[in-house]
Amino acid sequence: MPNINPTREPNLANATVGTVKSVAPALVPDFGYSDLEVSDGSAASAAFYSIATGRLNATSEAEARDSLLAYCARDTLAMVKIHCAIRSLC
Repeated sequence: MPNINPTREPNLANATVGTVKSVAPALVPDFGYSDLEVSDGSAASAAFYSIATGRLNATSEAEARDSLLAYCARDTLAMVKIHCAIRSLC
């Protein structure tokens, strides 16, 4: 694994250590979550809680479920893009 030094990698200097949402845009500048209805972990947790506790009607639950699936898919894509970016450094 390459030795990545945040002080030598300007895009990583502002990345919060260990979070996909900060590392992915640092390594893949056009990557993000801003186009999603659920775009961060707090919103994902709130949506899941609303579904799990039965607080939503059927229509809202379906919308929340779709939003969570899109968010999870984006997280998976982020991991793939991070992997590809790191492999290209080797």
